[in-house]
Amino acid sequence: MSTTSALDPADGVPVAVSRDGAILAEDEIGADGRVVFGDLGPGTFTIELGVPGDFAAFGPRGAPGANEGLAIEGAGTN
Repeated sequence: MSTTSALDPADGVPVAVSRDGAILAEDEIGADGRVVFGDLGPGTFTIELGVPGDFAAFGPRGAPGANEGLAIEGAGTN
């Protein structure tokens, strides 16, 4: 069994485990900051973390407290 946990829980972040380019298991980090994959067997694995849906939201940036009034097409989408 392979276990990983986050110091600051990031529930809902997708996690994929692969070996030799083939995805063996996928899940999401739970509210407790953990995701567990069992029955993977011995070997070397690649762990890939996705981007949570709200993390990719973006908008205008400028000086702190300043609103530059820029319209960005597709803001808040992944």
